[in-house]
Amino acid sequence: MQDVCRKVQATMTISPTALVLLNDRNKILALANDYWNEITDRDAKAERAFENDFTEARSRGYLSKELFVHVARWKAARNTGHHKSNKGAEIRRATAAAFQASDDAASISALVKLHGVKLRTASAILHWMRPERFPILDYRVMAALGEAPPKSFDDIRLYNRIADRIRELALRHSLDLRTIDRALWTWDKQRSHALRPRCRKDCVI
Repeated sequence: MQDVCRKVQATMTISPTALVLLNDRNKILALANDYWNEITDRDAKAERAFENDFTEARSRGYLSKELFVHVARWKAARNTGHHKSNKGAEIRRATAAAFQASDDAASISALVKLHGVKLRTASAILHWMRPERFPILDYRVMAALGEAPPKSFDDIRLYNRIADRIRELALRHSLDLRTIDRALWTWDKQRSHALRPRCRKDCVI
């Protein structure tokens, strides 16, 4: 069954319901609001804390080790041990460089030098560091956009393409990137609930 699902996901096409999401501002806002019902209490608490903690971090121009580990774990909990193995000075240098970088690739490159940080985690850290610029690279967000799972998520060209699509959505609907991210993530999460009993060969998103 899992193999069939993977084959289906690899050939997904955008359904009329997904097109409604991408073109309906009110639907996006409703899904972004539903997001809080789909995530765990722990993740909700973390996000609310980030809103305050990252305001302070931006004024400093770098992340503390505590905040770095917290946000990295929020995105990739299984790598927490690696995240904690980074020294405070290393985190400070890498996150300061990411703050100051003049282009997206340089910001990501600075962060992936840290232990346990790959592109998806780097995008999440940057999303909170510079929320007006960086969307999060996430498989659920990609699915909502009609994108098939890539062979590797660690491709800056993939990130640039997905990021541009998310930024275009935000600009079109006059919404911030965080709202778009929550809506897209929730759309696929709710879709997965509906498909959980069985995997249909005519699966569309």
